[in-house]
Amino acid sequence: MSIDYFGLVKKSLRIAWEYKFLWLFGFFVVAADGSGGMASHLSNLGDIDSHTSLFSNFDFDPSYIAPGVIIMVVLALLFMALLFWIMSVLSEGALIHGILKKESGGSASFSECWSRGVDKFWSVFGVLLLATIAAVTVVIGIILFLIPAFIASVALGIILVIVALPVILAVIFIVEALLAWSIRLIVIDDKPWFDSIGDSWKMIRQHFGKTFGIAFSSVVTQLVIGIIFFLCLLVVAIPFVIIAFRNPLLGIIPGVLTFIVLVSFLSAYEGLFRSTIWTLAYMQLTGRDISLGNTIPGGDLPAHDPSDGSGI
Repeated sequence: MSIDYFGLVKKSLRIAWEYKFLWLFGFFVVAADGSGGMASHLSNLGDIDSHTSLFSNFDFDPSYIAPGVIIMVVLALLFMALLFWIMSVLSEGALIHGILKKESGGSASFSECWSRGVDKFWSVFGVLLLATIAAVTVVIGIILFLIPAFIASVALGIILVIVALPVILAVIFIVEALLAWSIRLIVIDDKPWFDSIGDSWKMIRQHFGKTFGIAFSSVVTQLVIGIIFFLCLLVVAIPFVIIAFRNPLLGIIPGVLTFIVLVSFLSAYEGLFRSTIWTLAYMQLTGRDISLGNTIPGGDLPAHDPSDGSGI
């Protein structure tokens, strides 16, 4: 069974645009992990030259801030980080459920998708936690291996970094693929989280080329979307830059707010697209054609066991 990657991308882009009620979940999936989300885009704001800053003329003494205020700000930031993390985990299951319900000819409400995300929260969290620990362990191991090389010789260290890059990319690919298939096994087929990891690895081994093709198609498409978005952002920024030269207050503040809104929409769309392309691919690899009117857990989809050999 072959996969039409172009058709898969095209359909995923269409779904991501049509199912706007899932954009909130898509936003949290992308924004929380920093893959093109709000945090990574906003970090660019730190490059503004302090001498041209709107507040450069103010003599600010941090000692004037009461310790209680600092504690409150830190607690607020921690709360926001926790909220984003919870929503990102919940949104994984919510997106998959919503995509399949709509594509199978059924109806999906925001509350129903939310409920599915809550129901599978801890299972999805278990997979995410294990994958994160594994990835961090490998990356730290590589770093600890490279540090002595740099100490001994900078040239040797650079050579080893070049050699290590393919290993790091391979680890990223394996982790992303394991997560993608495991989460769908959990949400679609009600697999226990630990069992889903073994079945996910089996899918990767049996469909390595297709899995790589799906991952490559997803990354390239998101990259193209990002480039187009950046070019559009430059055009949108022109009037704000012109205004800022005459009145910084009227140019910078509306410009930053517009930037945040646009990046939020981009994050939401990319998150939904990424979930859609993996979900549709999962249905193809497991032998299901959701265009025939099949439904899913919470909607009478027959359970499918990837280990039975019927679909993969």
